[in-house]
Amino acid sequence: MIRWLLATLVLANVGFFMWGNWYKDANRPQQPAQQTPINPEMMRLISDPTVKARLRSRRQSVVNTLQPVKRRCHSVGAFKSNRAAMRAGGRMQKAGLEYSLRTIEVKESRYQIYVPPLKSRTAAHAMQKKLSRLGFRDNALMFDKGMRNAVSVGIFKVKANATTLRKELRKKGVRVRWRVLVSKSRRFWLEVPTDEAKLAQLNTIQWRQKGVVVAETTCARTSATARVK
Repeated sequence: MIRWLLATLVLANVGFFMWGNWYKDANRPQQPAQQTPINPEMMRLISDPTVKARLRSRRQSVVNTLQPVKRRCHSVGAFKSNRAAMRAGGRMQKAGLEYSLRTIEVKESRYQIYVPPLKSRTAAHAMQKKLSRLGFRDNALMFDKGMRNAVSVGIFKVKANATTLRKELRKKGVRVRWRVLVSKSRRFWLEVPTDEAKLAQLNTIQWRQKGVVVAETTCARTSATARVK
């Protein structure tokens, strides 16, 4: 008897569950799904010759890059030695100016005109006398490796001047050659941040070296300069 009662209760629960999930009110209006409005006047057939296919491109984000501001400085130089630059820096200190020391390596090319090595030292001395008689008195014996008993006639910074001398010697019947001498040296510059109020003091300093120039330039970016206060 109890088994039949339990079975009846289970069937009743299943019936209520099915009725609650499957039953729909026929009189209740159904809510239509929202659709995107259609503009028929904007529609075209693909076969229409006036229609052109256009690829949709992705927007590219534009990044505004901030450009570093270039600081202006006044450079003083060039000094041939670090000692001379430091002396000039001391004068700046007395004038109340800050400065940075910048070192630049300079490569210089010079052009040498010479008579090729002769057979003996006696022949080399004879060539020196001949050159002096022809008006080329700026000559000297050479002692470089592979240049023993050669005679140097001149060394020039400007190639055109070396070429001119070579032509003159050939006209006099002297066979000569030329070679390029490359040397490295250092030049020292003092950089002062541009300050109109203190610039007048900078122009009054006596540098005690010929060829020193004060010019406006861009401050060096490297951190290798030595700041002196």
